[in-house]
Amino acid sequence: MSRSARTAVILVSWNRAADLRLALEAIFASTIPPDEVIVVDNASMDDSADVAASFADVTLLQNKENRGFAEPHEVALKHTTADFIALINNDALIEPAWLERMVDFLRAHPRAAAVGGKQYFWDAANPPFDPANHYYAYTLVEGLATRAVADAPDELREVATLSGCAVLIRRSAIDDVGAPFLDPIFFAYYEETDFFARAVRKGWKLYYTPEPVCWHRVRASTANEPYRYLYLMLRNRVIWAYRNFDEASLARVLEDRRTRSTGDEARARRDAYAWVDEHKQLLEEHRARFYTPPGFLTVAKEIQARASYYGYARPEVCALVPESAERVIDFGCAGGALGRALKTAHPKRRVYGVEPVAEQAARARAVLDDVHVGHAEDELPESWPKPDCVIFADVLEHLVDPWAAVRRARALLAPGGALVVSIPNVLHHSVLGDLWRGRFDYRDAGVLDRTHLRFFTRDTARELVEQGGFRVERMERVVDTERFNKLAKGTPVTGKRTLRSLIADACTVQYLILAR
Repeated sequence: MSRSARTAVILVSWNRAADLRLALEAIFASTIPPDEVIVVDNASMDDSADVAASFADVTLLQNKENRGFAEPHEVALKHTTADFIALINNDALIEPAWLERMVDFLRAHPRAAAVGGKQYFWDAANPPFDPANHYYAYTLVEGLATRAVADAPDELREVATLSGCAVLIRRSAIDDVGAPFLDPIFFAYYEETDFFARAVRKGWKLYYTPEPVCWHRVRASTANEPYRYLYLMLRNRVIWAYRNFDEASLARVLEDRRTRSTGDEARARRDAYAWVDEHKQLLEEHRARFYTPPGFLTVAKEIQARASYYGYARPEVCALVPESAERVIDFGCAGGALGRALKTAHPKRRVYGVEPVAEQAARARAVLDDVHVGHAEDELPESWPKPDCVIFADVLEHLVDPWAAVRRARALLAPGGALVVSIPNVLHHSVLGDLWRGRFDYRDAGVLDRTHLRFFTRDTARELVEQGGFRVERMERVVDTERFNKLAKGTPVTGKRTLRSLIADACTVQYLILAR
C-alpha cells in the first residue's frame, strides 16, 4: 500500500468497551496502520469512551445521546479528508493485512466504490482469529431483501451490495454519490445498504474479495433487544425501497405488512408500518430526492447475473468431461471456476483457458495452467499441448460462425478426443411466451442474452455438433424441474413426440452435449 493513499478508520461505539479495545488493538496492529482513527461514542453507559481515549492516536468524538449508527459516520466524515474510509464495527477484529489489502484493491480498481472481505463468526463457539470458523462471504440481493452467503467459495466477485461490518470505501465515490453519505433517517441498519444501492445505480462497482478477513460478533449490540432490531430492520427496508426501488417493487414491499408473524416480530411489523403510514409525505420527499430509474433491483439482477456468468463452476458441465481427459482447453473460461473444478477433481489434469475479458482472464490465470486473452477464433499459443477435451460452455451462441468453431475444435483434438458443449435452448417457454405476444426482447442474461448472435433448439444443437465431424454420445438437459413437474403432471410418457416431451423442451434452459 502506497503512503500516498491516506486512510481513515471510523468506528461508532456504544456499550461494548471490551470489544472496542480489541477492535482498536487490531487496527493499530495493521501492517500499515491508518493515517487516522476516529471513534464516535454514542453516550455509552460503560467505559467505552475511556477505552477509546486511552489510545493516543484516536480522535474521540462524544455524543450526549445515542445517535444511532448512521449520523455518527456523517459527523466523523467531516473530520477527515482521507482518500479511503474504512467502516469497522466496534465488535469486529481485522487481521493485520486487512487494511493494506483493501487499499491495494481499490487502487487497482478505480471504478470500485467499495470492497468488502470475508467475515468469520466470532462468538462463544468461534474464538477470534481462528480461520477454521464458519464465515460470511459476499451478500446477495434476493427478492426484496439481502442475504449474506455463508461459507461460499473463495472467489473475487462483483456484488450489488456489501456488509457494512468491515468495508473500505473510496472517498471520491462518497462525494460523487452525494450527501448524505449514511442518511440519519435510518438510525441503524440499511444505511450502508442504501449508500451502496445509490452507488451502483450511478455506475460505481462493488466487490467482495476473500483475502482480507475479519472476525465479527454478529448483532452483539442488539442481541438483548429483539423488538428494536426487528422494528428498525422492517421500517428501514421500506425507507430503502422508497429511495431505490421502482414502483412495482416498492408496492411489493408495502404489501409485506400482511405477512403472518407472532410475538416480537408481529409487534415490530405493526409498529414499523404504522411509522410508514404516519410519514408518507416524508417518504415521498425522499423518493423525489433520491430515486432515479433504473430501480436498484434491476441493477442488482444485472450485476449478479454477470457475476454468476463469470464465476460459476458449472458442475453439470464438469460431469461430462471424461475422467481420462488430461489436457483440456476451456473456450470462454471466464474467471476459471470451471477449470479450477476440473483440476481439483484430477490434480494432474492441465487446463488451458481462452477468455476475451482481460480482467476475468487475469483471475483465471491464477488457477489454470495458462490463459490466452482473446476469442475462440484466435490462433492458440504454440506451447499448448494437443488437448484431449475441448469445452464450449455457453460460448457458441456468441460466435458469428459457431459451425467453424466446432470444425476447428475437431482439428485441435487427438483422435477420440471429446467435445463438451453447453448451449441455450431457444424453445424455452420464456421465449415462446414472448413470441406469442409478438415480442423478441433481448435481456442482460439468459436465453435471450443481448450478446447472443445464434440460437439453437435441441435438434439444431445436435446438428451443429454432428456437422462439425463429431458423434454425439450424450445429450442432457438443464431443466426447470419445478415448472416441468407442474405442467407435465398427468401427461402420457409414450410416443415419439408426446406432449410430455414437448413440455420438457419448453422447460429446458440449456442442452449439454458430450461428443467424440
